Amino acid sequence: MVVKKDWSKEMYDHSKLKKAILLAFAKIDFTNEEIENLLNTLEIKWQSQWDEIPSSVIGDDVLELLKNDYPVPYVRFASVYKSFVSLDDFKNLIQ
Repeated sequence: MVVKKDWSKEMYDHSKLKKAILLAFAKIDFTNEEIENLLNTLEIKWQSQWDEIPSSVIGDDVLELLKNDYPVPYVRFASVYKSFVSLDDFKNLIQ
């Protein structure tokens, strides 16, 4: 189960997270296997640590996994996840 910001709960949806990650990778060379490996890494971690996982943990973990190896998808995912509204938001992320 995923606990959302408003404290409501919904079933974890692999395809929903995959879609968000695929959007971050738009126009970047990658393989479906790379995305599945990222998701598998995260899901294994979450299964061992959480019965109900906060959505904030999901977002933070995705960002952490993207940060070093996939800088452009990292910024794209962060801009949506953290609801960027200004150029300063982007500047603060990459500093």
